[in-house]
Amino acid sequence: MGYASKNKHGGYVDETSCDLNVICDFGGCTLDSMATTTGFVSAGEPAMPLVNDLTAQGFITAANGWTEQALMGFDPWSGDKLGGAGDVAHDLTDSAFVIDPAGCK
Repeated sequence: MGYASKNKHGGYVDETSCDLNVICDFGGCTLDSMATTTGFVSAGEPAMPLVNDLTAQGFITAANGWTEQALMGFDPWSGDKLGGAGDVAHDLTDSAFVIDPAGCK
């Protein structure tokens, strides 16, 4: 783990050396708060989506800091661009794992 100086770009191996660097980093170092758990959500697959509205399902919400109305209610499988992020459906699909159903017998 590394430490970043408060409101600065300095990086340090341990908190003590970070706090002692008063010439560049007034205020010392702090650790950002972290969520106690990280969430993992399966978005599903193109033919069987599990997520179809990023606002209704709690991802893109005002409570999470999103303010651009055009992004609210976005369906990641629609093929539309999510703001400047591009086609989310393309990013959710790994062609190495796509199976042509016609080949299944």
